[in-house]
Amino acid sequence: MRKRDRGRLIGLALVLAFASFVYQIPHVEAGTTLALDGSGNGSSVGGNCIWSQKLTTSNKPDVIVAIIAINDTTTTVTSVSDTAPLSWIFRARQTEPGNVQIVYYYAIASAPLFADSVTFGLSSAAVATICVDFGISGADTSVPFDPNVGMPNKNSGSSTTASLMYNTSNPNDFLIILEGFCAQGAAGSGSPPGFTPINGGGVRPSNCVAEGFQSVIYYEIVSTTQSSSSVTWPFDTAISPFAVIGDAIQSAPGPLSASVTAGSNTVDVGQLTSFSCTGTGGLPPYTYSWAFGDGSTGSGASTTHIYNTPGTMSVICIVTDSLGTTANEAVQLMVNPRTTLTSVTCAAPFIINHGSACNVTVTDNSPGTFITPAGTLVLSQTGVTGTFTACILGGTSGSATCSSTFTASTVGTATITASYPGDSTHASSSGATPITVNSALSITLFTASLTRVDPGEKVTFTVTTIGGYGTLSYSYANLPAGCLSTNSTILSCYPTSSGNYDVKVTVTDRAGESATSKVSVTVGPQRVLGLPQTTGLAVIFGAIAGVVVIAILSAFIAVRRRKRSQSPTAP
Repeated sequence: MRKRDRGRLIGLALVLAFASFVYQIPHVEAGTTLALDGSGNGSSVGGNCIWSQKLTTSNKPDVIVAIIAINDTTTTVTSVSDTAPLSWIFRARQTEPGNVQIVYYYAIASAPLFADSVTFGLSSAAVATICVDFGISGADTSVPFDPNVGMPNKNSGSSTTASLMYNTSNPNDFLIILEGFCAQGAAGSGSPPGFTPINGGGVRPSNCVAEGFQSVIYYEIVSTTQSSSSVTWPFDTAISPFAVIGDAIQSAPGPLSASVTAGSNTVDVGQLTSFSCTGTGGLPPYTYSWAFGDGSTGSGASTTHIYNTPGTMSVICIVTDSLGTTANEAVQLMVNPRTTLTSVTCAAPFIINHGSACNVTVTDNSPGTFITPAGTLVLSQTGVTGTFTACILGGTSGSATCSSTFTASTVGTATITASYPGDSTHASSSGATPITVNSALSITLFTASLTRVDPGEKVTFTVTTIGGYGTLSYSYANLPAGCLSTNSTILSCYPTSSGNYDVKVTVTDRAGESATSKVSVTVGPQRVLGLPQTTGLAVIFGAIAGVVVIAILSAFIAVRRRKRSQSPTAP
């Protein structure tokens, strides 16, 4: 043997020893669900694999993966069997155009395996082969592989590095890398970042004599969905032909369950409310259906609904997985009547036995689509007695109104209350307003300071009232000449013409109610010298006549005396 060949054999022996030390991991737990459950490996030059380590597993059920790497691309696998025995299913194959191919099978083991070995039937025995198998516990034995269309991912070529791309739908997956290559540089392969070697082996066929034909298997358990996750790693120091397959085995589904939440556990009639539901376990994807508790149904992971009647609703979300298994969960929802606001206003005047209009408004005060309140209002009063006419609501929007006439039969300060009893969709409410009921307007006294006066003599009229609403106004009629009406409780004037007068006063309140009263006044003829006119004039004319007579007599006497003084004295 040449020294160079002896060195290569020593190197290959070291590679195989290293592989036997590093790759033969009997059982590695990784988490509480998915885990590596034993591995085996073997190799052969010129025939089928001879298992140097047979597969023993500890758990059940397991997904069992078996790979055979072959040093040419024309030989085919004609059959797969094992000592268990298991039913093997082809999963994937990848070739490198030169002299590397890997073929990948899987089976389901319902019981733990002991020293199990796989036999691959080949179309040609003139090949070198490397075999690796391993078990995965906690996997979904019904649908073992992640359903993402990106899996499995395959690659091949001649390079110093290899790469794969992972896209998964299930966040909890057991990722694997199946690798076969013909090493042209330093023996061995670098581990892909984040991955752990499971097992491997190497042989030295005639078409791969540099550092030997090698195969290594790696795995990584992930808990997040992979999206275009690229893995690149070196496997040799010189350009070498390779073939790799990346795949994802998904975790076993837990029991299917549903989790439902409501946007609020209390809503009002007519208010939009939201719901969401999440399915877990089972086999995705899920479909969702809803029963809202009022006879209505819905679909989708998220949905909304409006209730038209109050009450306690049991909202049920039903989750169905891809196997047709169902699970449901319910949430209790209290649907309350829509809240209302009631207000009442009463229009003055408020006078005993006089009707006053009271207007009532009931407003829908809940969020969402307004619903017009309906029904008959109940009106009542405290502080006085009285009656109301019927008040039936009417309206076409979020508010409804009605009007009632209140007639009080006693006076005093009162409170008017309007009570809305509610309807099929609305809650009750009430409103109140204060009023003061006055007595009816009346004149208690209307007098004249003098009932008989002379022209020009002062007379005063005075009026006294009770009751009525608001400011009162006063009007006087049938006044003697010289007297003018005034808006006052007191009227003073000086009549200028004689006669008999029925003076009338009319008092009107703010509500337009009025009361009248009369008083009689006589205005006598005008007096002369404090005496009746004829007597006074007679006295004046008599006095004048007396003065004239006296003047005449005085003139006559004076004439007589003058004549005597001028005539001779009689002898």
